[in-house]
Amino acid sequence: MIFVRNPFAVSSMIPARFVQGELMSARQMYGEFFKIAAPSVVELVLTSLIGMVDTQMVSGLGDAAIASVSLVVQPRMLVLSLFMALNVGVTATLARRKGEGRQDAARHTLRSVLWIMLAASVVVTVIAELIAEPMMIFAGANEETLALSCTYYKIFIAATPMQVLLLVLGASQRGIGNTKVVMIVNIVGNLVNVLLNWLFIHGNCGFPAMGVAGAALASAIGVCVSAIGLLISVLLPKAYLRLTLHGSWLPNKEIIRAVTKVGGNAIIEQMAMRIGFFLSAIMIAHLGTGTVAAHNICMQMLNLTWTVSEGLAVAATSLVGQNMGKNRPDLSMLYGKAAQRIALVASVVLAAVTIVFRYQFISLFTAKSDPAVISMCASIMLWVAFFQPFQMGAVAVMGSLRGAGDTKFVSYMTMITIGIVRPVVSALCVYVLSMNVYGIWMGMYADMIVRMFISLHRFSKGKWMNIKI
Repeated sequence: MIFVRNPFAVSSMIPARFVQGELMSARQMYGEFFKIAAPSVVELVLTSLIGMVDTQMVSGLGDAAIASVSLVVQPRMLVLSLFMALNVGVTATLARRKGEGRQDAARHTLRSVLWIMLAASVVVTVIAELIAEPMMIFAGANEETLALSCTYYKIFIAATPMQVLLLVLGASQRGIGNTKVVMIVNIVGNLVNVLLNWLFIHGNCGFPAMGVAGAALASAIGVCVSAIGLLISVLLPKAYLRLTLHGSWLPNKEIIRAVTKVGGNAIIEQMAMRIGFFLSAIMIAHLGTGTVAAHNICMQMLNLTWTVSEGLAVAATSLVGQNMGKNRPDLSMLYGKAAQRIALVASVVLAAVTIVFRYQFISLFTAKSDPAVISMCASIMLWVAFFQPFQMGAVAVMGSLRGAGDTKFVSYMTMITIGIVRPVVSALCVYVLSMNVYGIWMGMYADMIVRMFISLHRFSKGKWMNIKI
């Protein structure tokens, strides 16, 4: 008789050679995982939905407005890339300190990185504002979109210090598993964003109709609200990461080593991602305003599904890191495998939803669009659907590797796949094979498939189990 092993059972997730002690039940494992993952998924999905509402509100201004806002995405992410990279180190370090039971060290780490990143953000903001127009021209803005994209860019970039504050505090809270507070403050901030969009873009309730500038201002204020909310969360007396004037605010060697060991490698990853994404965005921009609009509309759905995988990755990073701190790498592997299996199920569901409801989704953004744009959107949405298993699988396992501190491997892999594979395959398909925007998606597929299988192989080998932070 042939017995089929349950792939969701604990016994089938971890080889016997890695087991170091008593394992939890499947119910305990999934319960603990969803306790951290659920708030992150809800937060990120709602944030993505708010982003869709932003795009939908801007779409009433026409395809040029949609294209202008989308052109700002990669330059803005490039500005934030250094801080996002270092925050990978913050999350992993604080997860490890929480697992070790070293609360004072965790608080000292937060105090140290907070003021350094805020000071750096002011310098970066000034530089970014000064190069606004060249940056947008490099991003692919044309005569139709340059003025609008520069307006959006300048207003939103001005809020960079508050965005950095939000990133640092959010990364810190996620590291210790406190994803619920991050969810709450981001939901509030994004609801403020939507309300102000309604007031500012088209001039409701007596406000002036500011168009794209109103969308940017609403987004900047929403970021500020969320950042202030998270700041309050670490000033409360019972906060695990409470900020006070007592204790040193200067980083010691241990803090610098821990954060830069993980975050330093993540800088390579972030830079590779920004370069790869930027090159793809430039190629798309040169395909015309209608193509940019269609691609950006479909990216709204891809971003929505990405947030689900990122929420699972947040839980994996936190739980893997905390159990590494407890000297139980076998439990870390268990949680990583749980993330992979949940991601697989979620990807199938999201792919089906994308296929079935793609026309209803597209109609939210295309009231004033050319029929050719609508037709292109419908075709691209099928590419989005079949992208799901590769995207969600790769993101979930990479989150586990980051939690273990294996960011050097993740960084070099990302540098190769996003920085080289994606743009090279995209350029080949667009310019040589004349596949138009679908060539961009071929590059994305090549990148994500390679990334998923390499990451899975690395995680299953267990070399990350011996990494110290």
